[in-house]
Amino acid sequence: MSRIERMKRKRRQKRLHLALLSFFIMLTSVLVIGIINLEKIQQAQQTISSEQKDLSSEEEQNDSHNGDSIDVNDELESESGHEEPNVSDGENEQETDPIEEVKGQGSITLAFAGDTMAAGKVAPILADRGYMYPWEQAKPYFTEADLAMVNLETAVSTKGHEAEDKTFAFNSHPDLLKGASWAGIDLVTLANNHALDYGKNAFLDTLHYLHDHSLEYVGGGKNEAEAFARVDKVVEGKTIGFLGYSRVLPAVSWYAGVDTPGLASGYQEERVLEHIAKAAEETDLTIVYMHWGKELADEPEEKDRELARKMIEAGADIVIGSHPHVLQGLEYYKGKLIAYSLGNFIFTMSHNELGRQSAILQVNISEDGQQSARLIPMKIEHGAVWDADDETYKEIMQRMARLSHGGHWHDNQFLQN
Repeated sequence: MSRIERMKRKRRQKRLHLALLSFFIMLTSVLVIGIINLEKIQQAQQTISSEQKDLSSEEEQNDSHNGDSIDVNDELESESGHEEPNVSDGENEQETDPIEEVKGQGSITLAFAGDTMAAGKVAPILADRGYMYPWEQAKPYFTEADLAMVNLETAVSTKGHEAEDKTFAFNSHPDLLKGASWAGIDLVTLANNHALDYGKNAFLDTLHYLHDHSLEYVGGGKNEAEAFARVDKVVEGKTIGFLGYSRVLPAVSWYAGVDTPGLASGYQEERVLEHIAKAAEETDLTIVYMHWGKELADEPEEKDRELARKMIEAGADIVIGSHPHVLQGLEYYKGKLIAYSLGNFIFTMSHNELGRQSAILQVNISEDGQQSARLIPMKIEHGAVWDADDETYKEIMQRMARLSHGGHWHDNQFLQN
């Protein structure tokens, strides 16, 4: 081997040695960095584990002190803003106290509204805007209650002919009931002076559509037994009985008979009181919805005030009234609430300004039977009910404060003295 070849060989060996050395140095560096990172990861895991143990310890300490827990509702302040209705979308602009703040654990809240129909000028609006439209802003106040009830002041049918001897005769499209069911209404009273406006076949049609939309009813039926029957509902383990009667009926032919459809007459006072007494024996709460009074009157007639008190004495826990087409005052009698008239609800636009004022009444019954009421002022416009604007809200509450008895108003709540 020549000298030159030996030198080339040594250079190749030297380069190989340098390459191997560089490889081992790089490998060593990677191993060292990996070990360092592994130690950091282990330290981090130990820190997290320690913090989790501390947090668990704190939670156990908090759980052991029930008196120190915070209720989110305690941090909320109730508001009562009142905005003009947005008729384009019907959204509820008014912020109101959630019903959970009104009722306590084990309590019951019932919601009531007045005369409801979709005839006359309301009919084309319902057809154009859809079944939900009239109820959109009312729905939250019904659905937050345990049960909700209105006076169905109309026939609901596509049959029949308008009564010739009546100035006003109402017949509404079945979509009215579809909307009522959607809005949270549970039952209606049929006992009024418009349920048979289109005859008995249309009235039977009304019963059919109520069944179709899972709405129960009192105050009317396919015969006398059904018309006077009580509807019982169970809420919070308590049985609530509902009854309906009318003291405004156009003719005797409107009375339900043994084998003929019709309404529950409230003219026979003794019979009404007997039914109430029986209901009081068999239920925990008895609710009576009575159609009575003089149209557009501020105050109930004295005979109706006397009857309301007799019904309370017979065992009624709440008496709700309709027919005057305006709001009348509330009254506590022997700790029981009487609402003499809830006025119009979904209804045609009255020529009388007071007839365009409306409300939803929520009645809360505490676990020990104590009653309190909350009035949600509303107004009728464009074939629907809307949260009352500031001016209407003020007018309604001033009117109710002036006309109510046996209690006192705190904002929109009517409390016992």
